[in-house]
This record gives sequence, C-alpha cells and structure tokens, in this order.
Amino acid sequence: PRTGILSESWSLDHGGPMTRTVADAAAVLQAIAGHDPRDPSSARVKLPNLQRALRRDLEGVRVGVPAHYYFDVIDPEVERLVRAAIDQLRKLGASVVEVKIPGVDAALDTCFVVAWAEAAHYHRQWLLTRPQDYGADVGTLLKGALLYLASDYLQAQRVRARIRHSLREVFRRVDVLVSPATPLPATPIGRLEVSLKGRTVSVLDVGARLTCVANLTGEPACSVPCGFTRAGLPVGLMVHGPVFADAKVLRVAHAYEQACGW
Repeated sequence: PRTGILSESWSLDHGGPMTRTVADAAAVLQAIAGHDPRDPSSARVKLPNLQRALRRDLEGVRVGVPAHYYFDVIDPEVERLVRAAIDQLRKLGASVVEVKIPGVDAALDTCFVVAWAEAAHYHRQWLLTRPQDYGADVGTLLKGALLYLASDYLQAQRVRARIRHSLREVFRRVDVLVSPATPLPATPIGRLEVSLKGRTVSVLDVGARLTCVANLTGEPACSVPCGFTRAGLPVGLMVHGPVFADAKVLRVAHAYEQACGW
C-alpha cells in the first residue's frame, strides 16, 4: 500500500523493498504487502509465502528474452554481462526462449506522458503559487507537463492498455522476462547526455527505458547485480513477471544470486 507515500504519479507510484539480498527482499515484501483500507488502490489478494518460493535451481521455469527494444540501445559492457547472466539461468535449469512484445517500443513515451501529467496535476497549485520552491530541473519539467492535453493523456492510456495486453500474451508462453535493468552503467551526477555506439542519447531517457515497462503495466520486477564494468560500476539483471507473480520473480532472482554471488 502507498499509505504515507507522497504522490508523484497516482497510477504509477508503488512501494517496494531495496535490500542487500533477494531473500531479504522477500522478507520485507512479506511484511509490507497486503491490503490497506486507507489506500483504495491496494489489492485484496492473498499473499503466498515468498520465502518458501526461493530455490537454488530453475528446473521447469520458462524464461523469455525480448528480441527487440531491450537490447537496441545499450552499452556493450552491459549487454555482455546480461547475456552471460542469461547463460547462467540456462545452467540452473531454465528453458530460455526469445519473445517479441508488440508495442513495447512506445513504453517510454507513454510512461513520461502519464507520469508527468499526473505529477503536474498533483503539483499544480504549488507551481502556480510557489514556483520559487522548485528546483530548475524539476520545475521546468512540471511546468511543461501542465501543457499536456486531455487527448494526450487518454491516448497514452490507450497505448498503455495495448502494451499490457501484449505482455499478458507473452506471459502465456513464459514465466518471466529477463533483460538489463538499465542500458547504461551509472553516469556522473549532472551529466545529461552520453555517447552510445556513435549516437548521443539522453541519460534520463535511456535510464528509464527498460524499468518503465513493468511500472507502466503494474507488474512485479526485481533487479539483481550481474557483474561489474571495467570501471567497477555495477550492472543489473532485471526479472519481470506477470501480475501478482512476485514469487516467480523472486525465485529466479534468488537462484541467479546464489549461483553467482555478486
């Protein structure tokens, strides 16, 4: 439940644990998940025992690897480490198949419209009466989002529904999706653009490119370390599952973590 959490985007905001290990994440999620009548958006769903779902092998687990979008814009070091992690999942007993997700390439733009339109609505009164209290970066983004039309927001929600449908169809064939968590290693504070395969790309856009998908569809995802770049920066492997399949996501993440010990 989001009780007590300051709203940014009412249809995207969610709470989740950040922990040292996957087992810790399962324990914390077990404690914080569940329905809260103070948060009408929290679901009335019986939560399984997440820690019992954690195993060291992946026998019988079907892992999907996206064939497009997720690896289209990516740092070569990140791709190398993630591909190696996928090979490790095979060694743990998972069957790995390539999948396509129609419409997923529109996820980032859709997420930005939804997130910033909802955030601008939440902050509207303060933006008009106390603009000096906002930093230049956030203030500029929020003021720009006030210019979105209702038709822009509605179109974003229609695209969101199509992406959600595409993922539902994919999850009929596989238990989870695996991909990079972010296509880039961490960048220095204040850097807005980086060069990637001869192209100049926005750090904000590329940084949110992959994590936005599960956020947009309302599905569980987990990131675990899968190695380090030559500069010593960590790279994340993201495991993404269908709605309320948190136990499956945590099982895959835990098995990989135990095998590699990052």
